Amino acid sequence: MKSAPLLYALILFLLIRIINDIPSGLNYFSHSVQFIAIEVAGVIAGSYLNFYFARQWMEFCRKKKIGNIVEHAVVCMVPCALAVGIMSMSHDTPLLSEAIEMIIPFTVTVLITVWMYLALKNHVLNRLYTETLLKEEKSIHAKSALELQLLRNQFHPHFLFNMLNTIYFAVDDNNEEARDAIEHLSKLLRSQLSNDDKPVTLNREVALLDSYIALYRLRYKNDVDIRMDIDHSYREDLIHPHLLQPLVENAFKHLGGRPARVTITLQRPNRALIFCVENTVTTTPESTDSKLQKSGFGLENLKKLLALQYADCHKLEIERTATHCTAKLTLAL
Repeated sequence: MKSAPLLYALILFLLIRIINDIPSGLNYFSHSVQFIAIEVAGVIAGSYLNFYFARQWMEFCRKKKIGNIVEHAVVCMVPCALAVGIMSMSHDTPLLSEAIEMIIPFTVTVLITVWMYLALKNHVLNRLYTETLLKEEKSIHAKSALELQLLRNQFHPHFLFNMLNTIYFAVDDNNEEARDAIEHLSKLLRSQLSNDDKPVTLNREVALLDSYIALYRLRYKNDVDIRMDIDHSYREDLIHPHLLQPLVENAFKHLGGRPARVTITLQRPNRALIFCVENTVTTTPESTDSKLQKSGFGLENLKKLLALQYADCHKLEIERTATHCTAKLTLAL
């Protein structure tokens, strides 16, 4: 495709000369060398500009879902504008006085440009289709590997839940703290043992986070300041499961400092979700990085899930200082 603009310029120039000059008996090469040089250089430069614009415009139309009529109308106007610019530099007489003679060059330019644009669009769509097939194939393989790993890790879940229920009812009724801990743990285990990766409501994911945080409140008591600021306007918006908890796990895993603090915020601006988890640390940024590289399996798995489920519509940012670590996940819903 690198030589396509030059080929387009050659075809365009030859067609205009053949269709415009031969029927009228004109000899194009009777013009001055300067006239011919300006037009030839202009056609070549205009072809490269036209190809660049076509690629950018095609991507813009695809993302913004511009209609075909508007898309191709703009495609037709750009080469005409370039042609006017080239002719104004090479012709000595005003272009309006030659308006009739410009009909054929303009018509040929538009037709060849539309043909070029459709050919380029077909090439781009074929490439995107191939990339999509490859991503889907990778996703299927990754999902199969994940399911196999989950199956290997699941050891008689019914037995586990039966034991939790047994322990729950064995605990004294007055010990509400212990009963709450068992109930929260049971909710988390059920969600983790589920193989279904279909989107769930944000309400469900936040409820699991509440259980997770409740367990840590029981563990740390008043030693850790845990703050949550959740925007509850999400209602029934859907999200793939298990994307929020790894960031909270990471925060508690590397928690430190005096006083120790974890701050969790969830915001819903427009059609986006911004989930931010900030925790205090006691190590330097360098040692924190080293520790995460050795044990950050949760973050690595999260990155893989995001790449599969939110390929082009997510952003994961992790910033570390000497006293704080901040993880910020932005998703387009």
